[in-house]
Amino acid sequence: MNRILASTEVYSKINTAEPDKFRKAKLDCARYWKFARDLIFSIKTIPVVGLGTMAINKRLQLYYDPEYIESSSETELRSCILHELCHILFKHHARIKVLLSDPNPNEWEKWNIAADLSVNYLLNQEFSETSRHGSYGFHVGFDWLMAGKGRYRDIGTNLSAEKIFRELMKGEDDGKSQDSNSRTDRPSNTGEDNGSPTGFQREDHDNSSDSRE
Repeated sequence: MNRILASTEVYSKINTAEPDKFRKAKLDCARYWKFARDLIFSIKTIPVVGLGTMAINKRLQLYYDPEYIESSSETELRSCILHELCHILFKHHARIKVLLSDPNPNEWEKWNIAADLSVNYLLNQEFSETSRHGSYGFHVGFDWLMAGKGRYRDIGTNLSAEKIFRELMKGEDDGKSQDSNSRTDRPSNTGEDNGSPTGFQREDHDNSSDSRE
């Protein structure tokens, strides 16, 4: 959920092969969400040392930390990939420009949190239907941002990202922000309810009218 990548050490975008574990997770996602398989196979994966987790941008470039792929379970990877796809499917990159023409860094951060809370609630509802998973496992991680839990316990569930964003900004305006000084972006599997293993990447000079959105 960072505005910039955590590391400038980007591997070759041409010569780097995807880890087999990552490629298998993408295939499993395509078999599970058949309606999105063209989108999944259009993703360009780019390894970035030190990123910590995953992040996606509107050009379907999915950045990932090789160490995160290596240390995560297949279920975790499948679930994180679908989380990233939701940011694209829901056009979160463009929707903030409807609210704010020139968001400042704090507003981008709050929008990122709102988008995560919205996505994770929907995925949690879908993944609870275990019979639909077939032979593939999916779950929302215990340390993913969730509305109605932890520091976001006062945020209602099943809300749009826009409504959640307004709630987060209301707390900010009232001087009651619960996360402005304590939230950090870090890998999953820490057991803490204060972060998210995934996110989407803000790009400088984003243009809401960009035909590639």
